[in-house]
Amino acid sequence: FAEALKRRTDGVDVIIDTLGGPQLETHLGLLRLRGRLVNLALMEGPMAESVKLSRILMKQLRIHGATLRSRSLAEKAQIIAGVHKFIWPHVSAGAIRPFTDAVFPLEQAEKAHARMQERLHIGKILLEVAPERAE
Repeated sequence: FAEALKRRTDGVDVIIDTLGGPQLETHLGLLRLRGRLVNLALMEGPMAESVKLSRILMKQLRIHGATLRSRSLAEKAQIIAGVHKFIWPHVSAGAIRPFTDAVFPLEQAEKAHARMQERLHIGKILLEVAPERAE
């Protein structure tokens, strides 16, 4: 993914990272000048072995960490209200669209889960639930 992105762009402005430490060096390399890295989870681990900290300085990068898990219900409600006010109108208008990797019928949930666990996807994996038929 990183190599394809490098071939097609001169870098990205924002990376929202759920993988963590092992991907830090790659992500710093993909960010353009004054880019932002937002860490939300550490699915691949909390440690980064070899990172060129000079990239952060030279590119004037910003790194931000956030989690919902340790926040109070009041904080979570405030975040939801902000998303509803500032983000959701763009989603409703179609300006922000999630990328769908694959759609599986509900009966193939195990196959969808395996795809996710093997990290074969780029984007969302959806389960399609057939509407109940009125008889």
